[in-house]
Amino acid sequence: APAPFFSLQYVCRLPVQSLLPQQQQQQTPNAYQPQQQQTSSPQQQQPLSPAAVAAASASKAAGAGIVIDAGFSACYAVPFYDGQLLTAAVRRLNLGGKALTNLLKETVSYRSLNMTDEGLLMERLKDQLCWVSQHAISDLHISQPAARSPHRRDVALPDGVHNLRGYVKPPTPDVQAAFNPGGKFAGLRTGPWPAKPQHITDVEQREAAERAQKGQEPGRKSGAAAEQVLQLNNELFMTPEALFRPCDIGLQQAGLPELVVQCVSACPPALAPLLYGQVILTGGCCNLPGLAERFETELRQLVPEEFEVVVVAPQAPELTAWRGASAFAAGDNYWQCVRTKQQYDEQGPSVGKRDR
Repeated sequence: APAPFFSLQYVCRLPVQSLLPQQQQQQTPNAYQPQQQQTSSPQQQQPLSPAAVAAASASKAAGAGIVIDAGFSACYAVPFYDGQLLTAAVRRLNLGGKALTNLLKETVSYRSLNMTDEGLLMERLKDQLCWVSQHAISDLHISQPAARSPHRRDVALPDGVHNLRGYVKPPTPDVQAAFNPGGKFAGLRTGPWPAKPQHITDVEQREAAERAQKGQEPGRKSGAAAEQVLQLNNELFMTPEALFRPCDIGLQQAGLPELVVQCVSACPPALAPLLYGQVILTGGCCNLPGLAERFETELRQLVPEEFEVVVVAPQAPELTAWRGASAFAAGDNYWQCVRTKQQYDEQGPSVGKRDR
């Protein structure tokens, strides 16, 4: 498990105060604030309690913790103690970013437009728009009817002329007003709302000026095909819900919080405080807005009260393993750990374990 190992090494090198659990702040809590296209939303740090600081310090000193590697093909819960992998306690969830993209694609194709052949486009929309709800049932009720849903996003599909990648249409003035203080949806947490690309705005302004010169109506495009719009609503937060409720899509496995509990239960009981004291979220799926907060909330409910739970959500979690490997390669111990190809050919995969 090289990736979780390097992630643990990277986080253990950080000061304790930098391990503040980062609650992901979802976009548009009170008013529409367009954001540039990005894979993760801004994060807001919450202070650690003295007990949590002590637990995190003990875990770092012992080289212990659990690394959640939520990647493209699957999710793993990987425990470590004294920097060593506890192989027998590793747990796997057969669900990753690829499966979430396929789930979103199939759901949208059934409800709206046929997008079965648009895997790249749907993956980009998943990265831009999907988010983790803190109260899925409540948000499901709010999202109906779809015409008045605050979670609805209209995506202008590529036309092959000016719009080559597709973009999210800005909200209507009525929706913007509903998110303002005193509005119907004031304070409601919803998903990201990327800003319209600047080149699309420039094209629309240029076409509007040309229509004005020709005396045409402002809203019409002469000789142009109608714009194709893909409507996305509750699938934006119900698709990532599969990470917490895999049984909803027919996968009889534990969700991410239960996966951690199963992982710790398979380890010696004396290690439980150290393992819960440093739970690290890594992998591209951890970029989903709201995932860290939802994960910590549900994990806290499953863990006995005498154990402190410290969830570490580094910035750019898909790069955590790379940063750890980079620091390891630049360290003094690197050349003591590497093996030649000749040694590997002679001794096999176990050559890396000889000197442990």
